[in-house]
Amino acid sequence: MVDSSNCFEPPEVRLKSLSDIGSKVSLNTSLQIRLYFNSGNEMQRMARVFLKERNYERAYVIYMRYITLFVEKLREHPQYKDADPSQKSRVRDSCKEIFPILEDLKSKLKAKYEDEYKIYLQKREQERKEAESVHQEGKKQEFIKSLEDRLAEKIQFKLSELEDNQVSKDTDKLNPKSQAGPSSATATPATTPVDRNSQFILPEPIDNQPSAPSFDRSTKPSGFYSLFGGTEGLRRILVPVGLTLKFLELAKPNTGRNIETCGILAGRLSLNDFIITHVLIPPQRGTSDSCLTENEEKLFLYQDKHDLITLGWIHTHPSQSSFMSSIDLHTHCSYQLMLPEAIAIVCAPKFGEIGVYSLTNDYGVDFIAQCKTTGFHPHPTSPPIYEESKHVIFEDKAPLEIIDLR
Repeated sequence: MVDSSNCFEPPEVRLKSLSDIGSKVSLNTSLQIRLYFNSGNEMQRMARVFLKERNYERAYVIYMRYITLFVEKLREHPQYKDADPSQKSRVRDSCKEIFPILEDLKSKLKAKYEDEYKIYLQKREQERKEAESVHQEGKKQEFIKSLEDRLAEKIQFKLSELEDNQVSKDTDKLNPKSQAGPSSATATPATTPVDRNSQFILPEPIDNQPSAPSFDRSTKPSGFYSLFGGTEGLRRILVPVGLTLKFLELAKPNTGRNIETCGILAGRLSLNDFIITHVLIPPQRGTSDSCLTENEEKLFLYQDKHDLITLGWIHTHPSQSSFMSSIDLHTHCSYQLMLPEAIAIVCAPKFGEIGVYSLTNDYGVDFIAQCKTTGFHPHPTSPPIYEESKHVIFEDKAPLEIIDLR
């Protein structure tokens, strides 16, 4: 999620942070280049949604990622020279359109950040004044308490002195030897000696210009802006409750023949939540433990026409339990590299199991992306490579369409 707590940073620093995030695009040359071209279309769809919602930070980062990918990175792909010229041409045209959009977004974000930074500085100044006032009040109370303590001490001293003098007089009266004789000199009235050193002295006056209170900068909020990656930064995916039942009904003929069926989860972004609205069934061929899509142009044309974002995939395990095989993990990695929120739904009708899985963002995504082994092969189980998705919400009344493109 976008973190607004970094408003304590100057506008130019915040803009640079966004640009840095948008520029951090890694190229996985093991993925077919057509997947990158297709992902570019989805990136533009997502950016348009963010623009419509006035979420300028996310739109800016996605457009930056698009420019970084297609202007700088994709040329390093070994399949780039042989890529479809029409796709290259469309990308060049898109980049020409995106550059001025980026400049406009940069201006809007700069103005926004300047306003937020000004408010932050005003707030800090107000906090400083309040802290100074509290500090001054504390010094005042300290002075009053010191005065009261000193007065009490002097009063107690005087009472003790008077008491000692009275005891001395009473003792003289009771002692006969203390009476004056004929030869005694005339006694003068006793006077209480005054100890000038015991006169009350006020404490030193308090400095009217106290030093400004210090602030612990280690406690200031972090300015980390999380757009992609990290469980806390993932947006929710809303899944219609009836999705799996409808998909299993469509897959029933294949399931009866012990053949896997797969589909693409597609939908839209609304108010920062992804909503699955469609399950697209592309042309495919399957076995008991695998499923490969074919003629994917049909799928991409449908998504482009209806402005649908790919949010993951769904497939069956006709005779096995619900889990992610090594092939499933590699298949899903390509989805999650393009969209960190992407999910994999695995239906196991024989065991009555349905699982919703994601590669772990702190380990699994990088591990599978770097694994070059093909076919079924073992992976280590610790640390975990995948887990049950934590950002999925099932909705009772969410609409759903299943489109069979076979």
